[in-house]
Amino acid sequence: MMFEYEKKLPLTKSEYRALKKACCKMPVTTQKNLYFDTDDNSLDRRGITCRLRQKNGCLKKTVKIHSFGDEECSLEINLSSLSKAEQEVLGFSGLKYQGELTTERTEIFKNDQCKMVVDRNRYLGKEDYELEAEYQKDKGFEADKALYCVAELLKAFHIIENESLFLLRQGKIKPKSQRFFERKAAIDKKLKREGARWQ
Repeated sequence: MMFEYEKKLPLTKSEYRALKKACCKMPVTTQKNLYFDTDDNSLDRRGITCRLRQKNGCLKKTVKIHSFGDEECSLEINLSSLSKAEQEVLGFSGLKYQGELTTERTEIFKNDQCKMVVDRNRYLGKEDYELEAEYQKDKGFEADKALYCVAELLKAFHIIENESLFLLRQGKIKPKSQRFFERKAAIDKKLKREGARWQ
């Protein structure tokens, strides 16, 4: 079990490209999230993600509870450590594979208190970008400073005009899994509508 503290904000494609170019020598990893839920997406509706993550040739089964007491804190549980009874209590029976989301992650800054990454996410025919600061408990100030440095960098590149307006986007992006399930619901609704038209 692990608590995760993070601050996120959405990026435009041009902002993402500028940061990638500025940090072209920084480490890049690719990870794939395979999502599982019930037919009616009951876990996602409760702010819970059940996923199998493929990264660096390893598989990790986790359950993530979003906004665990704080919008910047989530709880991640290693699913393989739970007994079958515990999984059923949490409502994990009847899970089915729902699809996948692939993230290309570039680490642009790291110290003992904070790590900053930019993500390019691809899922269900969609692509989006985000900036994420992961930080140690009680080190949110360090994350805020790192985010401001990124805003200053983008302003220096003439990609944004105002650091404060850029930083106002913080918290305006939903978790990856929620964006995935919202996209899936929209596609399913469209397919159902088109299917009804042909009947």
